[in-house]
Amino acid sequence: MIFADLSGLHVNPQKSHLILSRSASDVRDTLLTLLDFREGFFPLRYLGLPLLASRLTIADCRPILLKIDSRIKGWDGIMLSFAGRVQLIKSVLVALQVYWAMTFILSKTIIREIEKRLRSFLWKSPNGGDMQKFHGNRCVGLSMKAVWAYGTFMP
Repeated sequence: MIFADLSGLHVNPQKSHLILSRSASDVRDTLLTLLDFREGFFPLRYLGLPLLASRLTIADCRPILLKIDSRIKGWDGIMLSFAGRVQLIKSVLVALQVYWAMTFILSKTIIREIEKRLRSFLWKSPNGGDMQKFHGNRCVGLSMKAVWAYGTFMP
């Protein structure tokens, strides 16, 4: 039996790509014609993640940093309390990091960049200033672990 007959699913040639290694160049044209696919090249994106043929580089991680920046920028106009910012960090921004970390081993540089953005968003005061003005030196050196502990509320 054919997969399409059993599942009712069909291949969409407009969304499908055939990626071949250099060693398969002699059969490339035959396969592209037979399958009616376009030729694809690395890197490409699947489910928001880059598919790579090599190690993950810092440049490959730019999309997660841009996505975190865009989310934070979208929340800038909203007057959020400290607890509200903690909740957004825990439920949305860290979820992006976890999604990537489930697939790739993120470098220390990328993790530090993400935590720098999260920390900056957390300590921004509702009136646009820096929370450090209001909290003195208490916020210096606060780790994100302390934020997770603060933001864990019992029902």
